[in-house]
Amino acid sequence: MPAQYFATHFSGHQKVIDACIASLRPASDAASHAIISSLGRGGKVLAFGNGGSATQASHLVEELIGRFKETRRPLAAISLVSDSGVVTCIANDFGYGALFERQVEGLATAGDAVIGITTSGRSENVLRGRERERGSYHRAMWPARTQGWRG
Repeated sequence: MPAQYFATHFSGHQKVIDACIASLRPASDAASHAIISSLGRGGKVLAFGNGGSATQASHLVEELIGRFKETRRPLAAISLVSDSGVVTCIANDFGYGALFERQVEGLATAGDAVIGITTSGRSENVLRGRERERGSYHRAMWPARTQGWRG
């Protein structure tokens, strides 16, 4: 009986995992393309989000600069959530909605990949950061729920 319980339990988890893979694949593919295209042409990655998404943005950047699977040259990437002085200055002087928009305006150049991560797909500061135009850089939003990629 316990073996059947575990089999049923883990079978349910596998169904959720399969559904997540299917729903996130378009966003994952688009973000991967933007990152590979940008880095391949000498650009950089700027990543950001709020809360847990901020942690994911920082983790993406540390894998690009550090090591992912094997030792290689560091890849150019910046987390827009890591500098507490910049975050508090912009939030105080311009409002929290301008947090990523202001940094993208100052740091992004043509050919960079701007990656905004959001759970709801409605975070004002992530949307504004993603939409900030300054040249023709790649934009991607990686939603953690059911919304599709926008670019």
